[in-house]
Amino acid sequence: MAAGVDSQLANRILLGLLGGAVAGAVTLMVGAGSPAVLEAARSFAVTVLDPIGQVFLRLLFFVVMPLVFASLAAGVSQLGDLARLGPLSARTFTLFFLNMSIACLLGLVMMNVLQPGAVIDGDTKSRLVAEYGDASGKLIEKQSTQPDMSVQTIVDMFMPRNLIGAITGHDRAVLGEVLEKTVSESSSQAMQDRGLRPAMQPRVEVTAFAEGADLEYKLAIEVLPDVAPVDLKTLELQRVKIRVEDAEAE
Repeated sequence: MAAGVDSQLANRILLGLLGGAVAGAVTLMVGAGSPAVLEAARSFAVTVLDPIGQVFLRLLFFVVMPLVFASLAAGVSQLGDLARLGPLSARTFTLFFLNMSIACLLGLVMMNVLQPGAVIDGDTKSRLVAEYGDASGKLIEKQSTQPDMSVQTIVDMFMPRNLIGAITGHDRAVLGEVLEKTVSESSSQAMQDRGLRPAMQPRVEVTAFAEGADLEYKLAIEVLPDVAPVDLKTLELQRVKIRVEDAEAE
């Protein structure tokens, strides 16, 4: 029963891949004679199909970490003797690095031998540069700031200091939330201790904020003035009477 289900799933995946390839080829062939059709297909892919694909991929990413952890835990529990874990880990990492090396070598050979970009016509190249030039430039600029490859770089890649941040990829966002909460709480406490009553939202200027260092910021506050209470019974009012002549009224 399980073999039949697996076979049906594999056939569906294969049919889906073939259907997508055929649909893409037909769209390109029709778009060669009618650019409007190609533009409509591209707009449909970006606005409809791409969000669906992103949802599917992100659901897969949600499953990856629990699945890997469960697989490792089940494998270790089935070993029985923990002394066998060391050689098994060594073989696993060796096969992993060997697989990655073959993949990188194969990619470099295929790119340099086939050179897929050489067969693209000039108009397509110009359009691709216009669409992705900014993103590529930012990526190149970001890579230029990365440290050179070394043993320490490899250690940081495979054994990050912040494991949760490396997994989620949102450590900067978390630091931003921590910064905002810390500044809000500390500034409110400082104003409360000094008895200050701000007239409007204080202005905050962060002067130092780095991992492992103290947070420093400047706080500019416009406070409400101190008004002494006045006994209204002691106030004297003078009524001013103004007489307007008839000639002045005209």
